[in-house]
Amino acid sequence: LMKDSAKSVVWTRFRDGAGRDLWEGIPSLDLPIPETDTLWGSAAYQPIEFDETQGTLHWVELNAEGLRQPPFLDHRALSHSQAAHSYQLPFEPTPTQALSALPLSWVFHVGHCGSTALSRLLGHHPEVLSLREPGFLWGFQRLWASHQWSTSLETQALRLLKRSLPPYQRVLIKPSSLQTELCLNLYQTDESPGPFIALSSTLENYLLNALKSPPESPISGDYLSGSTEALRVWRRLGITNAFRRPDAVPELLYHATLSWLGVISLLGQFLETHPTLGPCLWIEHDEIMSEAQSVGRKALQHLGLDSPNWATIAPDSSKALGKSTKIFDSEAYKGRRRALKRTYASFIEATQSWTENIFAEEPKLGSWIKASPVTLFNDDEPVS
Repeated sequence: LMKDSAKSVVWTRFRDGAGRDLWEGIPSLDLPIPETDTLWGSAAYQPIEFDETQGTLHWVELNAEGLRQPPFLDHRALSHSQAAHSYQLPFEPTPTQALSALPLSWVFHVGHCGSTALSRLLGHHPEVLSLREPGFLWGFQRLWASHQWSTSLETQALRLLKRSLPPYQRVLIKPSSLQTELCLNLYQTDESPGPFIALSSTLENYLLNALKSPPESPISGDYLSGSTEALRVWRRLGITNAFRRPDAVPELLYHATLSWLGVISLLGQFLETHPTLGPCLWIEHDEIMSEAQSVGRKALQHLGLDSPNWATIAPDSSKALGKSTKIFDSEAYKGRRRALKRTYASFIEATQSWTENIFAEEPKLGSWIKASPVTLFNDDEPVS
């Protein structure tokens, strides 16, 4: 996708009076730019953005600590780099470099379910390079959604993902939940696909997490984008139902439900149509909150990794593994969730009834959901 109009820009870091980083792009700055083979050959350089309209990749140099810390490998990773410059360069894959045989593992998830904590936890293993939401995948996602995809792009995406640096022997990718269909495609086109992990919560707990903000509040872009993506995917798979929202279901829960169903149905459909790929390990959100070390060991074993020294360096809980630097109190979180369930019992009941109607109207969608081991609503905790 290299375009004739693509231009190289060197971004230079400056510090303002408050000590904040400012980046200024200078097209004509006469500074040495890393060779293409260097950029594409090592995870020490990460493409934090792919601009498909300009045909450019924005690269930043990160050391091992800089790769480990960012919650997302997009422009937010700049603050974790020690480099004085970053580079926005034409998308120009090196033609001489073969696709690496480096094992690539995936964590697929529904969002807001502890995926950042799980990827951080597994990243404490000395052989695992854990990358969260590589920024360049968003540009590839837009091409995928607009039907501009090709086998060449698959190869280039895998080439960018299957890079490492010593001492790491495996790359673990946690994409955005909105990139699930694209990344499942990358997973199955990898010549040596291994085990992968799927992370979820019950639909009810997902809705209660959404209700941290009152139903009348502005709706998070994650839920709006997730429901839009679900409808797009379902149309492509032959489901044209408009999924009209009942009056009794708040708009927030409407979008959150479709967002959750979209990812779970995609994973179920994938498992149903690719039974020989995998295997897949399903992990529950609440497992990570209460049994982080146990979940970590189980996940490493599933990925075929020994963990003799992992337990001594990995946190024994998920309290400090999320996006925020705040300590996460899982018991307080569960208490808030129980309180929200009492407050919004009628909304949860209405959403449950609507969801059951969806499966009656769309048995294909219901079949995909059943192909996964997830639970929709908590049978052991009555709504009212």
